[in-house]
Amino acid sequence: MAENEIYTFGGIDIQIRSASGYVDDGAGYAQFSFEGGVLQWGLIYPKKRYKNYEHFVGVLGKFNPYTFFLTEPISISGLTFEEIQKAYESKKEMFDRHWERLAAG
Repeated sequence: MAENEIYTFGGIDIQIRSASGYVDDGAGYAQFSFEGGVLQWGLIYPKKRYKNYEHFVGVLGKFNPYTFFLTEPISISGLTFEEIQKAYESKKEMFDRHWERLAAG
């Protein structure tokens, strides 16, 4: 898994420039969010605590069931809102189906 690949993705609202997710920062899985287009960092989950990516997904998914993970990460050239927006747009149909299933209950 390479640095700056998106492993999970929250919602995105282009109007208010917000998004959230996790990226592989090399040493761990780092939580990030953009509010008003400004990057903010959250928790970092060190890789050494997990057997592999699937283990991380399984553990985090138990505590945050509304987070969903990409089967294959999306590579980005840098952690900017514009890069996240491009990554989102490349998988928009998949994200839309996910949010529709959640809304339907």
